[in-house]
Amino acid sequence: MEDIDQQPQGRSNSRSLRVAGIFLLILLILGGMFYGIYQRQRSQVANLERDVAQLNEMLTDAQKQAPVVQSKDDTTYVSRKGVVVKVYVPTKGTTLKNPLIVLGEVPGSWSFEASFPVILKDSRVDVIAQAPAQILGEWTTNELVPFSVILPYASSVSGDGVLVLQRDNPSGLTENDDSIVIPVKY
Repeated sequence: MEDIDQQPQGRSNSRSLRVAGIFLLILLILGGMFYGIYQRQRSQVANLERDVAQLNEMLTDAQKQAPVVQSKDDTTYVSRKGVVVKVYVPTKGTTLKNPLIVLGEVPGSWSFEASFPVILKDSRVDVIAQAPAQILGEWTTNELVPFSVILPYASSVSGDGVLVLQRDNPSGLTENDDSIVIPVKY
């Protein structure tokens, strides 16, 4: 009878070892997954920090290149619908450097999901360069918020042109269109 009593206990030990092994395997898999997610997020944070540092460096360089502004009239523009927009770099009539760095302030409502179109056109109104400007603050407001954009363009282009800042209009409704136009030289 003793042999009969020991068999179920042996099976029980074997079953317990299998369950413990499976449990440990699951823990190892989950641990590996969480470690992978953690590493990926650390990498993304490091990339974001690097991008922010590069943007800060570019903004500092742009501020060094910015002409001295004599009055608010050199930086303040009023859109077709009466909205005040400030553009610090470049100012009216400035000869542009490639790539063009544009810095200023627009109402947050001019953007859609923190961006809006900026277009560089030549004197024939052909598009030379186009890129979305990024809002650098709270974009869900009607208050002025800072923005920046870098527009590389063909260095063979020269002459007079315009820089157009457009209100982003994802609806496509013409009554929501608005923009400012800044005369420039390149």
